[in-house]
Amino acid sequence: MRQSEVVHEVDTRVDFGPVKVNNKVLVVPVKTFVNTLLVPHGDSGAATYTTRCAVFTSEYTGYQLAGTN
Repeated sequence: MRQSEVVHEVDTRVDFGPVKVNNKVLVVPVKTFVNTLLVPHGDSGAATYTTRCAVFTSEYTGYQLAGTN
């Protein structure tokens, strides 16, 4: 995202799933999706504007119990 873009809307989804950590099966976040509706040059104050969407994803791996290496 650019400094001049204004975020109009943000939708976040977090997918959870079972993951084996040591001898335990834990339900933890495995993937996140963030969908944004942006207004390019939204800080200009123009009466009319266009929008664009941007999607960001994150995947989580390598879980371990606290205090273990």
